[in-house]
Amino acid sequence: MLSAGAPPLGFVFAAYMVCVMLGSSVFRIGFSDGLSKSSDALQLAGVLLCVSTAVTSVIEGDYLFTFSTEIKYTAAFFMFLLLEISVGIYFPAISTLRSHVVPESHRAGIMNWFRVPMNIVTCFSLILAKKSNAHKVFAGCALLAVLCILAARSLHRRLFGKQYSPLPEAIEVKESA
Repeated sequence: MLSAGAPPLGFVFAAYMVCVMLGSSVFRIGFSDGLSKSSDALQLAGVLLCVSTAVTSVIEGDYLFTFSTEIKYTAAFFMFLLLEISVGIYFPAISTLRSHVVPESHRAGIMNWFRVPMNIVTCFSLILAKKSNAHKVFAGCALLAVLCILAARSLHRRLFGKQYSPLPEAIEVKESA
C-alpha cells in the first residue's frame, strides 16, 4: 500500500512515458536529418543521462547539504524524468547509427554479443544497489554516462574523419586581434 504522501504510481508511469515520447519527438524534430545529427543526438542523450544520474547521486548522498525526504523524492522524480527524455532520444539515435554502421548480415550476431557486457554491468549494478547506498550506484551510472559521451565523440570522429565541433560548418569563429 502507498503511504498518504506517496504519488499515484499511474501518474508516475504516465509521466515517464510522456518524457520518452518527448525525447523521441526532440530527436525527430531536431536530429533526424542525417547520420551526423544522429551522432550529435547520441551525445546529447549521454549528457542528459550523466546530468540526471550525477544530480541524483549528489542529492541522495547528502554531499553538500542535507535534504529533506520530500525534496529528495521530488528531485529524484524530476531527474528520472530527465533520464527518460534521454532514453527517448537515445533509442532512435542508436537505431539510425546502427543501420548505417553495422552491416545487416551481421547485425543480429553483433548486437547479441554487445548484450553480454550490458547484462554484466546491469547485474553488477543490482548487486551493488543491494549491498551499498543508492548514491554510489548513481555515481557509477554517471561515470558510465561519461564513458558513453566519450565513445559517442569517438564514433563521430571515426565516421566523419574530423574533430567534433558543436558549431555548424557554415559558422566561422573569428579570432580577435
